Amino acid sequence: MDWDKIDGIEHLSWAEPSFIQVLLSRFALRKTTAECVLTVEFAETEKAITQRITRERIQDAIPDFANKAAKYEAVFDKALLERSIGNVIHEDTDFRFRYASGGTLPILLMDGQEFYCLFSRDVLPLGWNIANGGCDSFAELIDPTITIGRELSEELIIIALFGNRDYVYRSAEGRAIERPEFEIAREQWNSFFGRMDFRSLKRFEVDVDWIDGPDRLCATLVSADGFPLLTNPRTRCFVNITASDFSIEVDKIARIPVEGNALLLDGEISNHKILGRPIGLFEVNKTNDKLLSGETEFYPDRLYFFGNPQPEDKDALLNVVFKQHLPRLIKAGIRNEKHLPWLQEQNTRIFNMCPITARMIRRYIGFKDDVLRAQPTTFTLFISHSSKDSAFVDKLCLSLGKAGITHFRSPDSMKPGDDVLETLFRAIGESNKLLVVVSENSLDSWWVRNEVNEAVRLEAERKRAILVPIRIDEYLFRSTRAWARLIGSRQVLDFSNWEDCCLYDKALQLLHDALRT
Repeated sequence: MDWDKIDGIEHLSWAEPSFIQVLLSRFALRKTTAECVLTVEFAETEKAITQRITRERIQDAIPDFANKAAKYEAVFDKALLERSIGNVIHEDTDFRFRYASGGTLPILLMDGQEFYCLFSRDVLPLGWNIANGGCDSFAELIDPTITIGRELSEELIIIALFGNRDYVYRSAEGRAIERPEFEIAREQWNSFFGRMDFRSLKRFEVDVDWIDGPDRLCATLVSADGFPLLTNPRTRCFVNITASDFSIEVDKIARIPVEGNALLLDGEISNHKILGRPIGLFEVNKTNDKLLSGETEFYPDRLYFFGNPQPEDKDALLNVVFKQHLPRLIKAGIRNEKHLPWLQEQNTRIFNMCPITARMIRRYIGFKDDVLRAQPTTFTLFISHSSKDSAFVDKLCLSLGKAGITHFRSPDSMKPGDDVLETLFRAIGESNKLLVVVSENSLDSWWVRNEVNEAVRLEAERKRAILVPIRIDEYLFRSTRAWARLIGSRQVLDFSNWEDCCLYDKALQLLHDALRT
């Protein structure tokens, strides 16, 4: 097969600065006892894609593409999803894989629930997609974590209406991920939202719980004679190889606490215009069950279009969006308007998961199961709280998880069928400390009162301090309840300014100190 005859393919050395994906004919996936390691090596003379539309041209040019893709898909699914085979070495000059894309699967913590946040993809293959894209530089080819952070920050824009705040995500190292394209999008949104000035938004840096995954990437750029020029630090990630899309993608998961009334916007720019695709939120446990049971249609639990939740019929809205993109699909699919059966087939796919999204979620399910099996059955901390304070508790749980503090949070940590009181009291007994989030909501909660009473009983039995109270408002000092006075007699840490990053971090450090005693 003559790759040089396909438009949009150049030598890698000519590609930068532009959209880049290297076409790899050889790479290795090696399985150890603890992880899978993807090893890729490429030279500046390697063939590379520099146009997004080239993907469809390549797919049409590869002889017997569908059968070859199915064969390779089965091999890599066994290695990564089923983990039933060990080392895999791919070597085929006629079937090259695109390296690398980077992506983030966002999980939003809203109103005490977890949701996958996915974007309605308007290019082939259609369906719900994670925040992903190709590399923009040699640096991103070597370290796709740059792509991972960039794609999240560009695609998922979160605006908190109360406080007029614009979410800016922090990297795993705690640095703010900047968004150079945001200025273009902000000016266009000002024309859509007449009563809201996007230029007046206050920057709000938010901690993100980055889940790295069970795999490692080892990527090396070599000279023409094989001498290593650049190599990455064996990045931990989720490796996803999709033969039907001949792609190698390096992904991570980002858990983000979000206020329930926030605006969600698709911020991706194409030809200096915002795409404005619908954003779907899918409840995590329900989606996992549907995916594992083989269901193919996924309706969002919440649907956002240009920021706001849409009460309209989801079928009608997404079909309208689909029809707006038909001309682009016809062009991208190298079809014409006479192919009505083909167009109808695409129309039925608007509720599908994109292949990479389905694989990513399935890998996350397996990863979580492995982590749970490896964890001890006891907890460092039991968190007693009112579900009405979930926005704060979501943020606190992310911080505790990043610090390696295992915790039990009802109902998140409970399994279907568990006896509620028995499970709660057993978890309290297995925890070193009970942290109670004191607020007007929790002081009116029957559940919180019983959990605190159980902690006080255990303190008398074990003759050591167990109860750690923190407050998020001033109501404790006004309450006349006897058990509120009991809490007030202890040292109570002040988290009432938890939305202020600096004050929150200071209070969090005091909490860490209290948990060590």
